[in-house]
Order: sequence, then structure tokens, then C-alpha cells
Amino acid sequence: MSKFTKIFVAMAAISALAAPAFAITADFTGFLQVRGIMTENLNGDDDRRDNGRFSDQRFRLFTHTALHENVKAVFAIETDNVWGDTGIGNVGTDAKGQIEVKHVYLDFNIPWANTNVKAGSQYFKLGGGIIQADDGAGLQVRYTPVKGQSLLLAWVKQVEGDTTSDASDSDYYHLQYDFDAAGFRLSPFVGYMNGTPAGTTLANVFARDFEAYFVGAEMSGKIGPVGVAATAIFNSWDNNNSTVGAAAGEDNTAWAAMVKGTLPLGATTLTAEAARYGDDKVGAFVNVRGFNPFSEIAAGGRFDNRNAGALGNTTTVAAGHTGFYMNWQYIKLGLEQKLNDKHKLSAYYIYAEEAEQRAKAAGDNPTRFTMGHEVNAYYDYAVSKGLTFTLAGAYLFADSDYQSRTGVNTYEGGDDAWKLGTALTYTF
Repeated sequence: MSKFTKIFVAMAAISALAAPAFAITADFTGFLQVRGIMTENLNGDDDRRDNGRFSDQRFRLFTHTALHENVKAVFAIETDNVWGDTGIGNVGTDAKGQIEVKHVYLDFNIPWANTNVKAGSQYFKLGGGIIQADDGAGLQVRYTPVKGQSLLLAWVKQVEGDTTSDASDSDYYHLQYDFDAAGFRLSPFVGYMNGTPAGTTLANVFARDFEAYFVGAEMSGKIGPVGVAATAIFNSWDNNNSTVGAAAGEDNTAWAAMVKGTLPLGATTLTAEAARYGDDKVGAFVNVRGFNPFSEIAAGGRFDNRNAGALGNTTTVAAGHTGFYMNWQYIKLGLEQKLNDKHKLSAYYIYAEEAEQRAKAAGDNPTRFTMGHEVNAYYDYAVSKGLTFTLAGAYLFADSDYQSRTGVNTYEGGDDAWKLGTALTYTF
């Protein structure tokens, strides 16, 4: 009997013995996804080895355990691997793999105070996902005095540099008021960040004397039959350290905006989206961990690179084509067609370019790349309850500025790029 089997048997026995005294409920949710991906010219240069061919898989399991309706403990694990890697994807498969602890937090209500608290490692979506749309450790406290109104206080602990002093710490604080008005959901907010947000787009740029202030608002609702959602953010930052980082001793202001419209027409849905976010001093918009995979080639899309190095391209305009890169301005038009209960087709046109100039490497002059015209298409087939097969294709009609760095201030390419992907996704 394996170690894990023994643990599960012991847990089941304890639960059975405790059942007369405690009514414990445990709900399990999650998904398993298996993907195959092919890419070509993601670095923009057809003369260099730049093709990718690989398969990977991801498994997530969420456990919600509760004694009663007002308190529950949430625990989530995740495992990723590429087929044929040196771990569980290798021949034989019985190898040590990395199991990631994704979420561990308490989710509880204080009924007399109309308040919900989530404390621990959890998912945060702040500032419409531009400031943060990723997991983190911290608190989210939501007070709901009346229906249609609530006050959110969020704290994200970015870095605990020293448990005996806050000199090397980094934190983000977010205060947001949500309310309904004239059929719209409005959410004005303010935010404050201090310290180096290591591990984010600001790593090795700012020092521990860094501060940033945010003010913005989110909006969602309908104008006639059209669903509308928008986010606008203004920030001001100051790097007081005069010696560390590319922006030592500097300060700046920047803004970000995103708007999306959705028009359902029976089985057809039309979408339109536009966004801009960046910073003319450091390139990317200052944020905690924003995420927006708006296209397959420019920003990763649904078939993004989850495993570092799997695509073999790091010298790209988007630092690996991930949705975490926050220096874009783009428009996106979409058509989604539900053929029947099992079949769905979706197609999108995207035009994207960097919002601000940035030095692509040390010693380079700041430049601003234009990706060009991109087309994404998806076919989704519901195989059975919870199981979906997806076939995806993306093609970039590249602009001459979509290039690969070959040396200091030297770039080559401007070649078209494409991506093909298949996925089996089981959600339970």
C-alpha cells in the first residue's frame, strides 16, 4: 500500500469515527487538461530555429471542507508536466513530480457583521485583472451592508523579506466600493504598493524604497442588448532609491484602460474589445501580477506556454508570449457561433502593438514593436458531460517590427508566425 493510499484510508477512518459528532462536508472540484501544441516563428525570425512541438497536461483539484455553512477550509493542488520530460512525463512515469500547493485559505462569514473573509493563499482579481489576476497570499474582506452594495479590502503580501523587520517587505493594499446604479455595477477603487514586488514585471527594476498609488474604477452592465465592461486606472509611482534598478531615483505616472462589448444574437455572439496599458519610463504598466492572454501569438491565449522553455523562445516581443506582459495596446473583434448543444465555433481578429517603448536588453535603445494582424479560431466539441475537445489555430501576418534580437540594437525577422493546438479538458 502506497504512502498516499495509507493517508487517504486513515482520513476516511477518522471521518467515519467522527461522523456521529460532526457533520463534515467535503466538496471536490477541478479539471484535467491534456494539450498538444505546434508553433512556428514565435520569435519573428524564420532564419533561426524557432519551431515548437510538444504535449503537456495540467491537473487541479480543489477541496472545500466545512463543518457548517459559515466556515470552510479550501485546499487546492496542481501538477503540470510536459510529455517526455524527466519527471512524471517520462517513460515509466513513476517518478517524482512537482505537486504545487495552489490555494490554502479559510473562507468564513461573520453573519452579525454581514462580512465575508478569505484568509490565506488564494486567487485575487484586482483592477479588472490589470493590477492582479493571479494567486497570492493575503486577505480579502468584503462587507455587504445591503443588497447591491459592498466594500472590499484586500491585502496581498508580495514579499516577506525579513520576519523581524519590514525593511525588505513588499505589500499591496486595495480598497474598493461596489454598488449598483442605473442597471450598472460600478466599482471605484484605490490601491497602494510599497517595496520591491519581486517575481513580477518589476523585478530588478525597483528597490525597496519604491511606492506606487493607484486610483481607478470598474464598470459592467448593459446598454440595450449590448453587454459592456470597462476598467480605467491611473497610477503614480516613485522609486526613492537612487542606486538600484533601471529606474533608480525616478518617478512617473501612467494609465491603463480596457473596454469590452458583447452582443448576443440568438446562437451568435459578437464581441469587440480594446485596451491600452503601459508605462513610458519602464515599458510595462506597474502592477502586482496582471494577466490578460488576449491572443494566442502575442499574449499566449488559451494555448499559452505553461512550462518554461517548452516553446524554445525567450527573445520575443512579449518575453515568452505570456498574458503577464503588461505593455500592450490592441483591438480585438470576435464572432462566436453555437451550432448546437455540442458544437461551437469562435473566430477573432486582433491587431496589437506595444504601448510604450522599452529596451529589449541591456545596452539597447528603447524601441516599440508592432505585432501585426492576428487571426485566432477555435472549434469546441462537447464529447460528454464535463469533457470538451478543442481544436485551435492562430496566424500572425507579421509587421516588419516583429523581430528577434540578434545583438545590441540589432534585430532580424518580420516573418509571419502561427500556432496550432488541440486540448481535451475534463471539468468536474
